[in-house]
Amino acid sequence: MSGGDIVEGLAASGDGDAAGIFISSGALDAGNGRDTIQGKGTTAEGAVTGIEIILGGTLQAGLGDDNIQGTATTNLGAAAGIEIVSSSLDTGSGRDTIEGKSTTGEGAAAGIEIVNGTLNTGLGIDSIKGRATTGDGAVSGVEVTLDGTLDTGFGNDTVQGRASTAVGAAAGIDIFRGALDTGLGNDTIAGKAISGDGAVAGIEVFRGTLNTGFGIDTFDGQATTAVGPAAGIEIVRSTLDTGLGADIIQGKGTTVDGAASGVEIARGTLKTRAGGDMIIGDAEGRRVAYGILNFNNGALIAGAGDDTITGNAEARRFAFGIFNDSTSTIKTGSGNDAITGTASNAKREAFGIFNDGVIDGGGGNDVFDALKDGWGGGGTVDLGRGDDVLRGFGSGTFIGGSGLDALTFSSGTYRIENVEGQRGVFQITLDSLEPSPVMNVVGFEFFGEGDQQTSFAAAASAGEITFV
Repeated sequence: MSGGDIVEGLAASGDGDAAGIFISSGALDAGNGRDTIQGKGTTAEGAVTGIEIILGGTLQAGLGDDNIQGTATTNLGAAAGIEIVSSSLDTGSGRDTIEGKSTTGEGAAAGIEIVNGTLNTGLGIDSIKGRATTGDGAVSGVEVTLDGTLDTGFGNDTVQGRASTAVGAAAGIDIFRGALDTGLGNDTIAGKAISGDGAVAGIEVFRGTLNTGFGIDTFDGQATTAVGPAAGIEIVRSTLDTGLGADIIQGKGTTVDGAASGVEIARGTLKTRAGGDMIIGDAEGRRVAYGILNFNNGALIAGAGDDTITGNAEARRFAFGIFNDSTSTIKTGSGNDAITGTASNAKREAFGIFNDGVIDGGGGNDVFDALKDGWGGGGTVDLGRGDDVLRGFGSGTFIGGSGLDALTFSSGTYRIENVEGQRGVFQITLDSLEPSPVMNVVGFEFFGEGDQQTSFAAAASAGEITFV
């Protein structure tokens, strides 16, 4: 083909498989130019794809602003808008648009599915959108699995996945033993998943990698289900690396019957590197909710810059704004960082920040805020270097580190006792609670903030401090 081409494929079947455009062990090369490639498959019963590339096949669009669309519809059977299996789709440089849409009444569905294959959009401001809907079955908007790769190259790229099912698991963007790399540029990764009955994740990375490189990147994961766990962004045995830049990572999980988490890290790593990054997790659930859940050897590393980490949870039974278990670490690095956790509506247990592991503030004038709902757990919070503020009372060990550090509590009278045999280590309890949590502190110079500051040494000498 000479370029500037239009390629359309339509397949319809009453009872059987259908593919609008089918490439098997062959090649379709549209050449350079503004190409349009559209495939549509329709069947009443059977597997269906809009564009299907398998067995080493290739689809090459070349240079230019290309438009590639795949649509698949069936009443009963698996459906994929664009499917790439052990093959490749390469659009070359340009402002490319790739869209896959699938709909089935019953069966698995994927908007864009890459299995041990490659989708490469090259240089340019690219848009990749996958949308999938099914009545009963597992569903994913954009799926990259089994050594598959989605590479958008250099440019301000957008990858969007939306998945909806009445019954079954759903993932807006699902990276399972695969890789998504957006390269340099201000990129947007957005995933939304909805299910009536099943586990859901807005953006899910399982034994895979998601790397956005240099730029101001935005991650937005939203997950909603009536029955089952819901995670806005879920990182399991994987790495999500946003690279350099002031990045925004936000996840929201909502469920009626199940556990909800905004951002969930399990035996994985979320790393934002240098930049003024924001990590926000919101969760709503009837039973248990975690704004940010970091467990099972999880690591949240914000790197250099003025970073903000915020977890908000709302549940009837158990709510944790930020939950960091005994095997896990949260580290913010250098910069004036803020870590905030809030929890509400829990009838049994609620903590702004529950820490059984290690939270390390690194350098900078940091604020650790659980004032509204308190601290829980028996872990260690090390504020590190700088003039830091720790807000909220609760259990655990808190180290002020170097600098002029301050403690701020809610209203009440707090008892201060020096730990016998440990110079400079104090235990703080709250008079109005019986039994009271025990707060172990060392290396703090003040109580309160601003004009209301009181010398820690003076309060310790008096044996108590009162906040109004």
